[in-house]
Amino acid sequence: MFRLSVFLFSICLTFIAQAQHRPAQAIIREFNNPDSKEVLVVAHRGDWRYAPENSVLSLQHAIELGVDVVEIDLKKSKDGVLILLHDEKLDRTTTGHGKPSDYTWEELQKFTLKNEHGGPTRQKIMTFEDCMQRAKGKVMINIDKGYDYYQELMRFSKKPEP
Repeated sequence: MFRLSVFLFSICLTFIAQAQHRPAQAIIREFNNPDSKEVLVVAHRGDWRYAPENSVLSLQHAIELGVDVVEIDLKKSKDGVLILLHDEKLDRTTTGHGKPSDYTWEELQKFTLKNEHGGPTRQKIMTFEDCMQRAKGKVMINIDKGYDYYQELMRFSKKPEP
């Protein structure tokens, strides 16, 4: 049993070590290629097993692992800031309670994200804009729970670069 575990662990390390860090444009070309035989790897809410879901750290880990796409979820603060959050309420994934729309962005920054076991971390809630800046050119972003903010997302995507 021990040998099998070591063997499987070695295979996982080899896979991670060989992960390709290809530019986002190459990923997009592969995504749009109907003849492709490649499988794109998607990290659901980032690398949530080793960092709080939808956090800066989960995004960074996923990029370092060489995934092709990071799936995120969006909600909005009381003052209109788009944030990364899956649930309707803050309770499961943050030290806050209630809906994010009940808090301003400044108030949301007082909460920290929880890890996969529900324990508090030092990670803060990330804005959509910060996520997009960190991901740019490195990984595709799949916005799952963002339907309510479609018009804002389209305006954001057309925003000129600084």
